[in-house]
Amino acid sequence: MKNTNLYKQESLDEICGGKREGVTKGPLATFRRWFRANFNVEDRKAHLFCYGMIFLPFVSFLVFWLYTNIDSILLGFQDAKGGFTLEHFQAFFKAFKGQDHRGYSIAEMLGRSLTVWFLARLMFIPSILSTYILFKKLPGHFIFRTIFMVPGVLSGIVWTLVMKNLVGVGGPVLVVADKLGVEIPLEIQMKGLLGSTETAFVTLNIINCLPAFFAFNFVISGAFARIPEDLFEVGKLEGVGFVKEFFIISIPLIWGTLVISITGWFATIFTADNGAFLYTKGEYNTATMGYYFFILKKEISDSAGAETLYGYPSAVGLLITIVTVPIVLITRHFLEKLYVDVAY
Repeated sequence: MKNTNLYKQESLDEICGGKREGVTKGPLATFRRWFRANFNVEDRKAHLFCYGMIFLPFVSFLVFWLYTNIDSILLGFQDAKGGFTLEHFQAFFKAFKGQDHRGYSIAEMLGRSLTVWFLARLMFIPSILSTYILFKKLPGHFIFRTIFMVPGVLSGIVWTLVMKNLVGVGGPVLVVADKLGVEIPLEIQMKGLLGSTETAFVTLNIINCLPAFFAFNFVISGAFARIPEDLFEVGKLEGVGFVKEFFIISIPLIWGTLVISITGWFATIFTADNGAFLYTKGEYNTATMGYYFFILKKEISDSAGAETLYGYPSAVGLLITIVTVPIVLITRHFLEKLYVDVAY
């Protein structure tokens, strides 16, 4: 039992600016009883440093996110004259069920974003394994090192040009397919794999696999490098093989890094982009929500009356945020339950 003599009964009264005589019901009274039952002088002194650590990011959130974004949030509820309206949210749901005035269907773009996101996440499995092969310097590791270096040394524009020529008209892919006797539709012969509704989206997903593969390797390799070599030597003495070493020693020790990475993935689950602007300009059923946000920003920047166009993008972003935040928090909660964080 806690020693009730240590309780500072006047704390809440001082915080509230004086005693509140006769207050026995309501939210304030409930909070006072909870405060007195859970916090005493020793607790506050012992955890003062922890409270300070929590206070700093909380203030940062209030100043650098809430304060700077409050106007953007309120724009979703304002019309062109600054009055209250819900027309931007109504336009979102109309575009979700059908199409907006630009001809885009939000339901279809969300579906493509989820597909892009899921396929990119699948690359995590071979990426983490190949990264571990590089880290352990097993025979053949130089092959993976070469694969990872190629996207890193090429700029985004150069990589885009290489891929477009690879799958375009007269490119190696179509030439090899023709030599193998594959029947190629006329539309693809004239425009390439990125110029056909039937093949453009699939081709984009395949093109984006390698950069995603490289991105995971960059993050995870640093986490593997932090593992003390002594742990692997002890494992060898105990007869631990490569597979057990990977799952029993390495994965638990880098789990904190993996949790942060996976949580970050879920933050972009509805806005994943496949480079549609660079490859197809959003045509041939390749537009995603990431591309849609780009189009909305471009529309604002190109417009003379830009101040009246912020409402709809603000409403769309707010609705997606409301759905995404719970997903991120729930994902992080369950991920932290899988492994106990190990300090080393």
